[in-house]
Amino acid sequence: MGRPKALDRKQQLLEEILEYLRTRTLASVTFRTLADALGVSSYVLVYQFGNREALINDIVREVDYRVMFNDLPEVMEQDFEVFEENTSRTLRQLMTEENRHLLRLQMESATMDVVAENPKNALSTYNRLWTDLVITYLTGVGLKKKAATSIARGFVSEITGIRFDFVLNGDEDVAAEEIEFALKSFRTALERAAEENGVKAKDALKTKVKLELEAQAVAVKNRPNPAR
Repeated sequence: MGRPKALDRKQQLLEEILEYLRTRTLASVTFRTLADALGVSSYVLVYQFGNREALINDIVREVDYRVMFNDLPEVMEQDFEVFEENTSRTLRQLMTEENRHLLRLQMESATMDVVAENPKNALSTYNRLWTDLVITYLTGVGLKKKAATSIARGFVSEITGIRFDFVLNGDEDVAAEEIEFALKSFRTALERAAEENGVKAKDALKTKVKLELEAQAVAVKNRPNPAR
């Protein structure tokens, strides 16, 4: 068998690193500890990632991509019922024990960003994509941008809280209940804002809006690494 391409080797290492980090923190990562754990030389890691900052950036970017790629709804014309169903499904698929460590790493990166000279912006990127998605949907059903933005930010903040709660307690059933409660609150806010914007609530709920953000999530995977 021929020698793996450099990109393939790097991706393989990232797979192994994420598995290693199931029980460890980003803050504890060093080339030496990873080399010992993965059974490779430190030179291999330096060759593939450059330096520790670039390594952490690549880890966070991989986590970021996986979370967003699995979390975004499909591209399709969505009325409220479909939007609600897709949102519920994608969030519940994300909040599983298998993905819990990814959410933990993403949130750890977010807390590190508070004092970082070069923030990774993992969680803020995720929140921005979700906020843009919801704003697109709400303006598509007839809400004004200001009202749509306010509702979207509140909804995404609630989702973030649910995700953090899941990281702490790991209870998938509780997370599912919280998601459904958040969606009911979202619907109430949508109906109220629609009436205030001169749109009948029933018409707003039936209006179909095309949503497509997968390409933005994929772009996260390919964005330049500022630490290289």
